[in-house]
Amino acid sequence: MTSSLSRAFTLIELIAVIVILAIMAGVAVPKYVNASTKAKDAADKTSIDGIQSAMRMAYLDHQQNNSPSSEYITKVTQIPAIMATGKLPNGIVIHNTLLEDQRKHRYVIYAETADRPARLQDFGTGGTNGWAY
Repeated sequence: MTSSLSRAFTLIELIAVIVILAIMAGVAVPKYVNASTKAKDAADKTSIDGIQSAMRMAYLDHQQNNSPSSEYITKVTQIPAIMATGKLPNGIVIHNTLLEDQRKHRYVIYAETADRPARLQDFGTGGTNGWAY
């Protein structure tokens, strides 16, 4: 009588593999979430910087052409028109009278004047204590 060798994995071996995979996932997932958050932060900052640049360019254009104050940027609904694409960057939306990014940070616009371009103020996610661009 010949004995046949079993070629299957034992329950202990399977559990060991599952434990190792769980540990690897436990290390990888937080790093992925952190990288995803950093990417959103960078995308939002770049988008807001692009809007700020467009507002400065509109101001310079208004100054060069001696535009009347009725053409000044005074509200968020005017921002898409000054963007090169004619729309807001991805992830930026108009929320009432504010701009809102994908992290839910809200930005209020300070109107353009004859002496100063329009600018944005970040009010964070709660609407207070932000910083000006």
